[in-house]
Amino acid sequence: MSRSVHGTGGPDGLTSLAVVAGAIGVAVGISRADAVMGLVITLALLSVLRTTSRDIFRRLMVRVDPELVEQVERVLAGVEGVGQVERVRIRWAGHQLQAEATIVSGAQLTLASPHAIAELAHHQPLHEVPRLTDALTTPIRGRKGWSPDTNSPHTTSPTGGDATRCGMPRRAWN
Repeated sequence: MSRSVHGTGGPDGLTSLAVVAGAIGVAVGISRADAVMGLVITLALLSVLRTTSRDIFRRLMVRVDPELVEQVERVLAGVEGVGQVERVRIRWAGHQLQAEATIVSGAQLTLASPHAIAELAHHQPLHEVPRLTDALTTPIRGRKGWSPDTNSPHTTSPTGGDATRCGMPRRAWN
């Protein structure tokens, strides 16, 4: 976290300026200038503490900015041969990001083609998404008329009950 906070220069520059302003104020006879500048520095440090604590908490909870997920989805969708990006998951591992994605290729492809497409889809996000160091792509070869909403065993049963076609209750996997 210290790299991201100190790299911006904002709080450091503000506190240095406040120290100089306080010293100049005392030198010209304003006795309270040092105390006022001390309060300004305290407020700046509390602001840094708040934002840094929030970022650390989010990292501990493995929260990833939704814009990163959207960026990975866009990159994967742009890979030649990817018909659909079914799912993307990203998590922090230290200061690095790891991604898992399920991609769907066209039904007209051979059985080996989805693997080759997955290899391309594996490498592309690594080059375009900052801090992404690992990407696992799982290819699914689409079928004619395939739709994740209608052909998944985890959609609701045809009778409209709570169970799915795989037998697992919907509430267990939602």
